[in-house]
Amino acid sequence: MFPVSALLLAIAATTQAYTPSCGALRAPKAGDTVYISIDDGPGSLGRPFLLDALDQLNSRTDADGTRVTPVAVSFFDCGYNFCGDNFRQGNCSTYAFENAQQLLARTIKAGHMVGAHTDTHFTDPTTYQCDYIKMIPPTQIQVEPKFAACGTDAASDFVRGALRIDQALRDPYLWGSSKAEVARQHQAIQNLWSFVRTPCTNAWRLPGVNKTIGLPSWLPAESAARLATIDQVSAGSLACRPPAFQGKPWHAIGWDAEWWLNPANSPEQEKCTVVANVLNTFENPAKAGPGNQSVVLLTHDWLFTDYDKAAIFQNVVAELQARGYALSSVDKYKY
Repeated sequence: MFPVSALLLAIAATTQAYTPSCGALRAPKAGDTVYISIDDGPGSLGRPFLLDALDQLNSRTDADGTRVTPVAVSFFDCGYNFCGDNFRQGNCSTYAFENAQQLLARTIKAGHMVGAHTDTHFTDPTTYQCDYIKMIPPTQIQVEPKFAACGTDAASDFVRGALRIDQALRDPYLWGSSKAEVARQHQAIQNLWSFVRTPCTNAWRLPGVNKTIGLPSWLPAESAARLATIDQVSAGSLACRPPAFQGKPWHAIGWDAEWWLNPANSPEQEKCTVVANVLNTFENPAKAGPGNQSVVLLTHDWLFTDYDKAAIFQNVVAELQARGYALSSVDKYKY
C-alpha cells in the first residue's frame, strides 16, 4: 500500500493551486452544483482510499492560509457490508460490522453524507443482476431473528439495510460529548432515513417529483415489482422503521450521469472524460433529475480499490472545483 502522501497527482497538499487541464468545456453559471454519489459501501477495499483522497482535498489551503471550501460527497451504503460474506444466509460477522462501522464513522466525521441503499442490493449471485422478485426471504435470503417482524417483501430489504447502519450510528462510543459531535450523529441518522437510492433503477421521489427510469421493460413482472417497491418505500410507512421517521417520506435520489472506470484510459483521459460528461449533462434537456442547475454523478465504492484509482477520483473533483462548479451532498439537492 502506498503512503497517503503518494496519493496526490496534481494537487499540492498545502495549496489550493490547481490548473484545469481538460481544455475548453462548459463554463459554470452561478448556482451550478455537482452532487457526487457513491453506492454500495462502506467497503474495506474502496472506502479508505476515497476518504484519504477527500481528506487531502479538504485539507488544502490557499495562498493566504485559508482552508479551501470542503467537498461533501454522498454515500449510499448497503447493509451487507455490516454483515459479511455470508449475508444471504443471515450469518453475520462481528468483524465485518465493526470494520464497516469504523468506515461509516470516519465518513460522517469527515463531513460527508450517508443514505440508504438496501440490505442485499437484490443481487442474484447466479446472474449478478438485480431481481426484486427472486432475491427476498425466505427462499433466497435468510433473515436474522431480530428482523423477523420487519417483513419479507422487497421493501423490507431497504429497512433491514438501514437498520444495520442505524445500529452502527447509534453506538455512543463513536462520538464525543461535544454538541458538534452529537449534532453530527443526529444529522447522520436523519439523513439515513430521509434519503434512499434504489438498486438498478434510476428513481426520483421528491416533493412534486415522481420519475422512474431504467425499468427492465423486457421483464414486465420485475418492472412492476420494482415500481411498486419504490413507491412503497418512498411513502415511508414501513414495518420496523424507527418511530421518529414512520410515515415520513423516504426521498429517492436517482442520478444524471454515471462513472465506470475505463481501464483503457490514461488517468488524464479518464479524468477529462468524466468531467466532460458531467458538464455536458447540465445542458442535456433529457437528464433524469429535476434540478436545472444540478447534476448527480453516480459511481461505486468498489471501483476505487487503490491509490491510483482514488487519485483519478480526486483529480475529477479538483478539476470541477477549479472550473468554478460547486460540489455538495444530496441532502442539499436543489431543484
